[in-house]
Amino acid sequence: MEKRFTIKQMKSALRAIRSKISDSQMSMLKGHYLCRIASMETIANSGGYSEYRAGNINYGKLCRRIARRLGFKPPHEWTYTIATPIEEHDAKGHAQWEMDRVVLRALEAIEWVTSPGSDEGADENIDYGDVTETERSTLSKARIGQGIFRTGVVDLWGSCAVTGFSLAEILVASHIVPWTLATNKERLDPFNGLLLTPNFDKLFDRQLISFNDDGSILLSKALTAEIRVALGINKKSRLRFVRPANLPYLQRHRRLFLKKDK
Repeated sequence: MEKRFTIKQMKSALRAIRSKISDSQMSMLKGHYLCRIASMETIANSGGYSEYRAGNINYGKLCRRIARRLGFKPPHEWTYTIATPIEEHDAKGHAQWEMDRVVLRALEAIEWVTSPGSDEGADENIDYGDVTETERSTLSKARIGQGIFRTGVVDLWGSCAVTGFSLAEILVASHIVPWTLATNKERLDPFNGLLLTPNFDKLFDRQLISFNDDGSILLSKALTAEIRVALGINKKSRLRFVRPANLPYLQRHRRLFLKKDK
């Protein structure tokens, strides 16, 4: 059965069942929002369940309540109401669910989650210096991880720089040195980029993680063990490789990370 929900309908359904959502169910919903793509084990862990079956049951109950408010009967698991299974499994071989975009936007709209935000429409006030309209267009696309910058980053990494996840539609071309601190040349340099899954991208963008020159990860003190489990990261997470041209950018990002994590 095809899902045709609007953001308005999803917002209404979520608000209608708010009083019936348990703390663990809300934690799982928020954890799934942060990860975007997650196995039931990861989702269950974000709700405090050490064993995924109990979490799966309770997440299914939450999704069933949402489905009933929407008048929807999924063809298989109730989780299909808010997420879609993807072909690629996680590192443990577990099936994964991608939260539907309409659910992401609805959760942000009703302020159950903190939106990572997007400045895609705010290009008019950016000073690119003395550049042509063509150059401005190129830089504008690069600012949101598109155009020749994304192409170069994809060519360089091929798949997620950390996990190896290869579904290109999901991956984000993330600047290592933040856009506001980079020169126009650095903004277009693919070596100033990492190809990341959304959860790693948001953490990296906010200097909650960084990487050493050997690719090993640095984790902010703000990332508790529970959060790390929910997001599928740990101290063994690392860049799959580091090229010499990446090093100056990584060093600058690391300085920002260390300054923020004092």
